[in-house]
Amino acid sequence: MSVFMSCFTLIYAQSDIQIIHEAHVTKWENSKAFMLECMELMPADQYNFKPSEDEMEFSKLCIHIIQNMVWLSGDYLDGGTFQNPEKDAEIGKEELMTLMTRALNFAGTALAQYPPHKWKTKVDFFAGEMPSIKIIHLMHDHMTHHRGQISVYLRLNGIKPPRYVGW
Repeated sequence: MSVFMSCFTLIYAQSDIQIIHEAHVTKWENSKAFMLECMELMPADQYNFKPSEDEMEFSKLCIHIIQNMVWLSGDYLDGGTFQNPEKDAEIGKEELMTLMTRALNFAGTALAQYPPHKWKTKVDFFAGEMPSIKIIHLMHDHMTHHRGQISVYLRLNGIKPPRYVGW
């Protein structure tokens, strides 16, 4: 009986981990769709818009998002390399949307292919050593934080953001 229970527990735990992994991947895909829809809604002539002197321009905020997700997924989730734009690059709407799509796909692929058995693997991060699952959470949190800003940018331009889908 104890061998049966051990096998049952192992299968159940693996099943739970797979559900969590799939949830992260699905959440990333929903986040990608939301981000690209926001970028599409912002008129090209407003990509240099910023709500105040202390804020980034819309296009620079998008570049910041690209740089962060590519760095985290490439360096910490074994995603490989991606040609990042310079933070002050002047990139038009269509080119930036293409770059964002490529970056979101790059990060999404790294996330999908990163095996759950490595989630406990410690990584050396500037904020200290941590398990790689925290990098995955950071990717989601960073994207959510800045998508919230982007929603405000849209509203300040009289544009209703897309309906939120976060699951």
